Amino acid sequence: MTWAENKDLPVNLTEAPEFTASSLSPFEICSGVCQKLSKTDRRQFGPKAREEVKIIEHQTQTLRLMPHLATALALTFASRYAGTLLDEDIFRGKELVSSRPLQALVAGLKAYSTWENVSCLQDCRECTGGMGYMMENQISGLKCDTDVFVTFEGDNVVMLQVVVRELLAQYTKQYEERPVSSLLRNWAESGSDRLRTSFLAFNMDTVGNLTFLFKAVHFRERILQRGLVARIYYKNCIQQ
Repeated sequence: MTWAENKDLPVNLTEAPEFTASSLSPFEICSGVCQKLSKTDRRQFGPKAREEVKIIEHQTQTLRLMPHLATALALTFASRYAGTLLDEDIFRGKELVSSRPLQALVAGLKAYSTWENVSCLQDCRECTGGMGYMMENQISGLKCDTDVFVTFEGDNVVMLQVVVRELLAQYTKQYEERPVSSLLRNWAESGSDRLRTSFLAFNMDTVGNLTFLFKAVHFRERILQRGLVARIYYKNCIQQ
């Protein structure tokens, strides 16, 4: 039995959001410091017999830093949403241990934010060169202070298994409540997904369109969910 199958693994809903917020602060500080140093102080390579260009003008530098800025914004909004849900449950006097959806959300945010924090700080350190080691730029100090967040409140892999457990529970619940309609809808969605990704597709969306991005995320979510359910079902059939 995996950790995700264990139903007696409550997440500390009062402390996990604190680690998420603590991970976001270094995230934002280092991203800002790295952007500033890349625009002003650090130069590397350039045209022959001419001054070296600012490293931020290299496309690879931008491609390394911009995803971290976008992630910091997304995690900020997600953590605020989780905090709002937590406040509402506390205000209504709900038992937090029994709030499985909120546990899954908080566990996923904690794991993802702490991992992304480590990745962001390392990229910022590399992008700033030797200046990343200087204490006045805060990057080296924040790396030492925040690395421990990865293992606070448990292993991140196990935290993500809590998320998987809840997603699978929601997936199976719809079949228990409405077995026939849920099965028909699943077949229809599966056929629709196959059609949308084939040459017979009727509609086309621009890749840079926000609607397309939402559709792509939902499509991948459905594919991964169905694949996981199929593997678990196949595994159970073999064991029986």
